[in-house]
Amino acid sequence: VALVYVASKSGVFNQDFGLRDQTRRAAVSTMSNIAEGFERGTRKEFVQFLNIAKASNREVRSQLCVAFEQKAACAAGWVVDEGACSGGDAGGGE
Repeated sequence: VALVYVASKSGVFNQDFGLRDQTRRAAVSTMSNIAEGFERGTRKEFVQFLNIAKASNREVRSQLCVAFEQKAACAAGWVVDEGACSGGDAGGGE
């Protein structure tokens, strides 16, 4: 979770608050579901919560791919909206 918070403090996340917030929520959800499942009374419930945590983790990975692709698009100059790139630089500076 800490690494997601650090990674989402700069770059594409500076401009795309929805992506930043959803990525952070999914990271926290991963950790929370593991903790909640661990405290449940049965192995079956624990496994169920691990599966939910795994899905939240996949969501984080997917959102990080979106951020990476957005950064690459800015760097290549493919993004027409200058505000979509970090710092408002159409060239994609950080």
